[in-house]
Amino acid sequence: VKSRLKRLAGRKWSKDGVVILQCNDTRHQSRNREIVRARLKKLIRDALVKQKPRVATRPTVASNNRRLVAKKHRARIKSNRSKNNKNINIAEY
Repeated sequence: VKSRLKRLAGRKWSKDGVVILQCNDTRHQSRNREIVRARLKKLIRDALVKQKPRVATRPTVASNNRRLVAKKHRARIKSNRSKNNKNINIAEY
């Protein structure tokens, strides 16, 4: 939990291991302290929640083949636009 809190706090975490929070929202010191305490509670609550590890996924073989076919088709279209047109083969479409 401490390591997650350290990561969530970011720059607010000092080298001494102290979380430094500031608040100048209101003109009352007591109200600012309440706001800071609420922020600290939220920060600690967020650190208590352990995130699920991301499951690495791979694209399916079919989707990979569709992507490659589309790329080849697009490459043929672009190559036919050039002045030096050597591979004009309409039967392939």
